Amino acid sequence: MSMQEQVRFFLGANSPRGFVSLFNQLEHGAEGWRMFVMKGGPGSGKSTLMKKVAARLMEQGHRVELIPCASDPDSLDAVIDHDGKLAMADGTAPHVIEAKFPGAYETILFTGSAWDEARLQRRRPQIMELAGIIGRLHGRATAALTGAGALLENNRALAATAVDREAVARLGRSLSSGWPAKEGCGKEDLRLLSAVSVGHVAFHAATLKALVPVVYEIDDAWGAAAHALLSDLRARAQERGLDVIACPCSLVNPGKWEHLILPEAGVAFTTANRFHRGQWAAGEVIPLEGGELMRSHKLTRELNDMQEQQALAGQLVLQAALSVERAKDLHDDLEAEYVAAMDFEKLDALCQQVLDQVL
Repeated sequence: MSMQEQVRFFLGANSPRGFVSLFNQLEHGAEGWRMFVMKGGPGSGKSTLMKKVAARLMEQGHRVELIPCASDPDSLDAVIDHDGKLAMADGTAPHVIEAKFPGAYETILFTGSAWDEARLQRRRPQIMELAGIIGRLHGRATAALTGAGALLENNRALAATAVDREAVARLGRSLSSGWPAKEGCGKEDLRLLSAVSVGHVAFHAATLKALVPVVYEIDDAWGAAAHALLSDLRARAQERGLDVIACPCSLVNPGKWEHLILPEAGVAFTTANRFHRGQWAAGEVIPLEGGELMRSHKLTRELNDMQEQQALAGQLVLQAALSVERAKDLHDDLEAEYVAAMDFEKLDALCQQVLDQVL
């Protein structure tokens, strides 16, 4: 696998608030970008087309981000080509994208032009039944994550009362002392580096090493110390005009930072806990102990309750992931209904048409 293929993020995921979407991060029309919005049913070739385009762009050396679907990691939700100023995205539910400047910025591609609609209409009962069950399973995942999120947020809030703000500031100054500075304001992109996926919490740890040479891993069970440090470092990067890739937590709340990537400084910071922890080789990351930024004695009375709450949250997250896994199995059946109705010669012609436009 090339380094480029390892640059993967999520832009959407199941969360305590339902499906959380960052697909608005693809809106760069005013900056000269072009966007292709894919419309069509499951299994109608949207992801296949994006994979073909991404492969060709990477062959030409373009800096490409791959955005897999958290509920179906083998499928792509989007492709972002930074060198060609091009984005392609699946614009169907749950991350519906409506064109704001059709033709001028967005190009709408409908893969349904290559399917046999009469066959799909005959299979309407089966298609509607599968879609209904899949929707209920994702609803069950949201319910489980709502409980988990409440427990984890309660722990984070308790731990936040014990964070040593002076220690956070000292460490922030030390870690940022060698960073470059630029004129003006840097841009901030929001991404998800981890998300509840098929049977587990997926974490794109390889993305960090693909983008920067130095990675710090903050071991922090409660997330409060890591959030405080990442907030401090994010502010320092912004003061220097550096570009930032900030990754919020999809499990607790969107204002809690879990990962921070600073490509121009060549450094990234990642939070390690029971839900996402990179499998690193010796020396690949520099460890930081979140406990050193805490006055842990303040939590002595609450510690047992916090540990119990975290264990219960872990069970709920697992239940959510298993619901997503069941939904994925049924989604494969739903895709099969559409695959059987597709004319792939027509789809290949559409693929070639798009390739001719973007390459």
